[in-house]
Amino acid sequence: WPDGSYVAVNFGDRIFWINLDQKGNLWVGKDKSGISVYEDGNIQSEPLNEYLEGLSISSMVIDNEGGRWFTTLEDGVFYLASESFYSFQVSDGLSSNKINCLAIAGGKIVAGTNDPYINILQGNVITKVKISETPNGVIYALEEGINEELWIGTNDYLYSYDWLKVSRYENNHKYYRTSDLNSRKIFNIKDIFSDDNGKLYLGEATSLTILEDGRVIYNSFLDDDIELRVEAVAWNGGSKFLLGTTSGLWQFTAGKFEYMGALDPLLKNRITSIVTANNDEIKVFGTKGFGVLVHTNDTAIYLNNSHGLTSNSVTSLLITGNLLWIATNNGLNCLDLTKVGTDEMKIVIFSKQHGLISNEINQIAGNQELIYIATNEGLTVFNYKDYKPVTEPPPIFINGFSVIEEDMPVKSGYFFRHNQNFISIRFTGISFRDAGNLVYKYRLKGLGEDWISTSNSQVEYAFLPPGEYQFEVIAVNSDGLQSSGPAIISFVILPPFWRTWWFITLIVLVGSGLALLFYSYRIKQIRREAVLRNDISWYRQQALARQM
Repeated sequence: WPDGSYVAVNFGDRIFWINLDQKGNLWVGKDKSGISVYEDGNIQSEPLNEYLEGLSISSMVIDNEGGRWFTTLEDGVFYLASESFYSFQVSDGLSSNKINCLAIAGGKIVAGTNDPYINILQGNVITKVKISETPNGVIYALEEGINEELWIGTNDYLYSYDWLKVSRYENNHKYYRTSDLNSRKIFNIKDIFSDDNGKLYLGEATSLTILEDGRVIYNSFLDDDIELRVEAVAWNGGSKFLLGTTSGLWQFTAGKFEYMGALDPLLKNRITSIVTANNDEIKVFGTKGFGVLVHTNDTAIYLNNSHGLTSNSVTSLLITGNLLWIATNNGLNCLDLTKVGTDEMKIVIFSKQHGLISNEINQIAGNQELIYIATNEGLTVFNYKDYKPVTEPPPIFINGFSVIEEDMPVKSGYFFRHNQNFISIRFTGISFRDAGNLVYKYRLKGLGEDWISTSNSQVEYAFLPPGEYQFEVIAVNSDGLQSSGPAIISFVILPPFWRTWWFITLIVLVGSGLALLFYSYRIKQIRREAVLRNDISWYRQQALARQM
């Protein structure tokens, strides 16, 4: 300590490595006990974080992207992209790694797993509460009620949990026949919405169902013969509700259904999630296989993987402030709603390389500080408020060059024959946090000046004409940072010998010589013919004189 005193702490394990990071936090690597982080070096406090339990940590270093590299004595090297991501699995207390749904209720984060339990997360402590007593019960939907109670939709019944006891609700619609009571009591819930009056709107596999005071007061299939698979329910102001279904978007108003797919062909696609913002001036629809549709009062903007989405299959949407979060079956996407439709719009990607436990996301929930991500591999908590994007541009290297599928040593320049004009170039951008998400921009000067974007790390050029070429490539990460300079490689494809200057000069000289010889020969021939004509003329005169 500053006053010269010291404190002895018994960790219970041998210490293999110890060091301070740039924040002043102390990292302690232990024998078969992982590594612990102590805030401000206070080893008398509880660890801020702990990693790699059961392994012996021999060192830890931080790279220029903020990623952590851990060396172990038993199992090689481990990489942690960011401390802003941490995950929970069965080993941390979850009842199942497969999480189907999430909700924030009663100030707690609740995860519905692929079993009869809900998992309540408070800090790093998980509490499991059994909901369904039926065999093979599964939690499919969660929603906070007006009194902060939790409504739970399973594959059989509807439940509520007031944080003390669980209550079960059966499907007691008045039109159920007595003979079908036992089989018709169950629900098939896909989504739940609770309005300000305490009514529950259930999206089911075949209908929209409304409950009030625990009793079914309306079922679209039984009351109006309208069969819809409702996967998302959202309030649309007044008594209007938007329904995302397998056949597209519907609007439900006081018992009447209106098909919104007639207004926009994109709204005919299967809609899996609906969110609104700015007093319903902005509506966002996530689809199964067709990306995202952002509707404002006067415009509709369609976003898909060609705009940067990791997938067109959207599983969940969330709006926090001006940010739109898009969960897909291949990672998490984030964009600023105020920039949608402008040249400044940029989709930021988060994946396993950044810290997600899985790229296959089932649902997201959260606020402007924490994003909770439900996957088939566990629950990831993303501390977005403390997340630091990469500030170092990714370096780029050309690491492969082949001609007619024959590898060549990589060097700055080459000369090739005219028939060596099938060129393949391989390159790599270095970014461990963005591995797999880098975009490359390249051009071949001598063939064109425009930059071309690709996610591939190899380009090929076939049947290049003779000439001088310079290949340039840069890497761009998901934060928009691009390499400080391009990687460059130059090569020359020589023309065939019959198109070289010396061959053309030789041909010209030979042709000129032959023309000169021919010209001389013709001159001599013409002169001989002239002499011969003169001789013939003289003999004719002599013959005529003798006759006279």
